[in-house]
Amino acid sequence: MKKVDLLLVFFLLVCVEVVESVVQGLILSVNLMDTNGTNATGRPCKKDRCCGQGHYCHKHNGLCHSCKGDSQKCRRNKMCCDGMECVFGHCRVAKLRGSVGGRCRKDRPKCDAGLCCANAHGLPICKKLLQEGEDCGVPDGGLEYSLNQKCQCGPGLVCKKVKHRHKKRLVGRRGRKKWVCQRP
Repeated sequence: MKKVDLLLVFFLLVCVEVVESVVQGLILSVNLMDTNGTNATGRPCKKDRCCGQGHYCHKHNGLCHSCKGDSQKCRRNKMCCDGMECVFGHCRVAKLRGSVGGRCRKDRPKCDAGLCCANAHGLPICKKLLQEGEDCGVPDGGLEYSLNQKCQCGPGLVCKKVKHRHKKRLVGRRGRKKWVCQRP
């Protein structure tokens, strides 16, 4: 073969590779688009709004991902599909603000009557006020105090110390004192 023939063959091979990569790129970009033609899974992004409905921007890898459904792991609300919220690291159907289990803000608590805003696993949510006989003791501090808080006793009740009796007494051990919601 002549040099000219070899150059022609080489040129054709390069052209074929370029065409193949362009075609693969087009196929990939079509697969990354959802039916509405908006940004979808796998597309580079910086913000959630770049990804379109039903998708979110993954903050660590900078790519659009499909939203997550009920009970799937999440780090923030935008990761969950419409009508859902991220609570305790999992997507769940959104609860009405102010209702039991609904989110609240410590600086502006707006929980329904009979509820208070207190942390559960570190997240402020609306919880029921404590009822008669329920433990109202508050830890001195530490993680338990910060992560899981209790509401105050309900109307007409006060938090009082009572002697806690065990069914089986241990030798040399006295009954411990415990705080419980009681009538005054």
